[in-house]
Amino acid sequence: MFEIARSCAPTAAAALLALAASVAHGDTLSIDVAGALSQDVMDAAANTFIDLTLASGAHVTAVGWNVSLTAHAGSWLTEMTVSLLESTGALGVNLAPAYGENFAGTASFTSNGLVDLVGSGNNFVLGADGLLRLQFFEAFNDLPGADGVWNSGSITVEYSAVPVPEPSAWLLLLAGMGSLMWLSHRRNASTRD
Repeated sequence: MFEIARSCAPTAAAALLALAASVAHGDTLSIDVAGALSQDVMDAAANTFIDLTLASGAHVTAVGWNVSLTAHAGSWLTEMTVSLLESTGALGVNLAPAYGENFAGTASFTSNGLVDLVGSGNNFVLGADGLLRLQFFEAFNDLPGADGVWNSGSITVEYSAVPVPEPSAWLLLLAGMGSLMWLSHRRNASTRD
């Protein structure tokens, strides 16, 4: 009986390891923001939108930026904002790279690496369609046209995807679980005898 248990355990362990290996992987995406306009307040049709498909149910865990911005006279750099949203419009996170810069003009801003969204409680999960939407907008609409332009640079998004396990991983897991159930049944039957 001990020999059966020893031969079943590696099968179950292998199945669990195979399933665990396919559970999640991390990816980083760099998004070019050159030419994006901060036109109006959030959700205005004139704003610049960028839609990207990451992965179904992707977990956005960190974000970073390295950008050059211009706020036109009459507006401020601090008002230039980008939202990272899921397809339903549910807010993921707002970024204002020039926060606190209460003047017009051109300047560059960097996060100096990735900002951990998990640790700050700002991480979010995309919907089943895996769509990540970036919306560039103004915190306050000062001008009749674009209040500002994202001259150059990029926003970096780090996310983990949860892929659907391969059928072979499921079969291996089921075989291991079946073997353990059979072993348990045999063990119970032998103790009753």
